[in-house]
Amino acid sequence: MKLAYWSFLIFVILKQFYFFESGGLQPGDLLLLLSLILFIFSKENRLEFNIKVIDRLLIYFIVCVILINGFYAVYYQRIDFVISSLHYVFNFIVVILFRVYAENMFFLEKLFNVCKLNLWIQLLIYLVGIGDYYGTSRYIGTFNDPNQMAFFIYITLMVMYIVSRIINKKISVVYYLIVIFLIFQTVSTGLFLAIFSFVLLLMIYKISSIMEFKFKVKTILKFSFTLIVLLLIASVNIININEYFTDSFLFQRVEEKILKLGNTNSSNSYNELTIVEERGIDKLFLYPERLIWGAGQGYYNRFDEAAHNGEVHSTLLSVLFYYGIIPFILLILWFIKNIGRVTFFTVLIFIPLLLESFTLLNQRQPLFWMVFVLTYIYIQKRLRRSYDLSLP
Repeated sequence: MKLAYWSFLIFVILKQFYFFESGGLQPGDLLLLLSLILFIFSKENRLEFNIKVIDRLLIYFIVCVILINGFYAVYYQRIDFVISSLHYVFNFIVVILFRVYAENMFFLEKLFNVCKLNLWIQLLIYLVGIGDYYGTSRYIGTFNDPNQMAFFIYITLMVMYIVSRIINKKISVVYYLIVIFLIFQTVSTGLFLAIFSFVLLLMIYKISSIMEFKFKVKTILKFSFTLIVLLLIASVNIININEYFTDSFLFQRVEEKILKLGNTNSSNSYNELTIVEERGIDKLFLYPERLIWGAGQGYYNRFDEAAHNGEVHSTLLSVLFYYGIIPFILLILWFIKNIGRVTFFTVLIFIPLLLESFTLLNQRQPLFWMVFVLTYIYIQKRLRRSYDLSLP
């Protein structure tokens, strides 16, 4: 079983290196498949999968995805629908393996160190100057897309934070600074909003802990959203009075996105599209019938009435559009079961993730699913007030 652990950990390390186009099998993914084989044939599992009851909803969701994409693959004679299904199957493997592995303290301590290592690797690649750029201004490092890199950096921090709460270790402020610095280089507005929101909520949490003042959950939500909006607006106003921020491409993009939120007039020019059109969300309004039975994830040129023929770049809304209301509800219920009741901890982790996920497609990233599994384990730990410290 220990070899299966290490194979999974190496997979997490190698996941940041993209040698081929996005959406295809990367060399690091082979380590996950190796971990799966070692897991299946380990003596502890007696040649059986150990799928937890909580993941039955996810199984039902995956079956729906395969059936819906399978229908469209046959109907249109296209392989891209099958590839979309394989993405979900791949991440389902991540979930079932990780849920078993993460029950062990030894594995989580190594995962914590792997996350720190990944951040140092990306920082070193940037400092040495061997990372790539998208265009002239947006840094992509070892990834194919700036948002892809920014999300990996951000979600790595989220995994680190949750694991630190489980194994009772502190995260040095250095790692927060590395994440902020690297996200700034990618010029990703969605991830800038996410890290901004997370740090703000974390500061609120720390201050409230120091003052021994307990907020009610509703108060937390109202106060957090108000501060996020006000400070975001303030950050845009700073652009007008500070030359550095005026010249910053990231803050120019933030200002552009805010202006697009208020733009309700569509345009043939991509730069003048509303935020809804730019992210492909207009397809939900133009083809509402697909919200019932699903459009299938592939052959995007079908939707010629939309502003562009790309994917729906919104995590939850893309699931609703591509797979319909029933699979969407199944997935939401799985999320809810893993998150549990609303607490400051769940607000801290998932409000920034929800804000960011509105404009980005995250469900193909393994660490996205791992955050939900870790949250469930953390909640169960608090309920049990004990944890398995034994080695495999």
